[in-house]
Amino acid sequence: LSGLGWGAVMAGRAERAQRRAAAAQQRQQEAFRRFEDLLTRLPGVDPEAIAETSTLLSPRLREGRGDALVLLSPSGDDLAFVLVSGLSEVRASQLPLEVRLVGNGARRELVVGQIRTLNSGGEGGVYRSFSEGLRSFGAVVIRDARGTVLLNGTLSVYESTS
Repeated sequence: LSGLGWGAVMAGRAERAQRRAAAAQQRQQEAFRRFEDLLTRLPGVDPEAIAETSTLLSPRLREGRGDALVLLSPSGDDLAFVLVSGLSEVRASQLPLEVRLVGNGARRELVVGQIRTLNSGGEGGVYRSFSEGLRSFGAVVIRDARGTVLLNGTLSVYESTS
């Protein structure tokens, strides 16, 4: 009888994990749709640009997440956009948050910008245009004012599902 109870507990955990994974995937798809919508409204964006995206998560399994988009343009400036949410536990003393692109291989980092304020839901964002090409950058990291990594993620080429 105790074996049945244990099995039910494990099945419940698996079901909850599946629901969380599906919800995370849905949030990611929604973020990418918002990025696509933003790109269609930006003047001068090259339609041949390559989009690299990343879901940013806490390396310490804390609350909060983010989404990053790096637009690699063959004919103009490259762009980097980063949006965060769920960082409501971040205290004022931890601000500003610094967003950086991290180079592939070489220990090179490039500052995208600072998120100086977060709303009550822990949401904020930053973007920057770069005349320098961003192809050699493969990750995004967000640190608080003390240098603690809050969120990070690896960039990969975005393929639209529509």
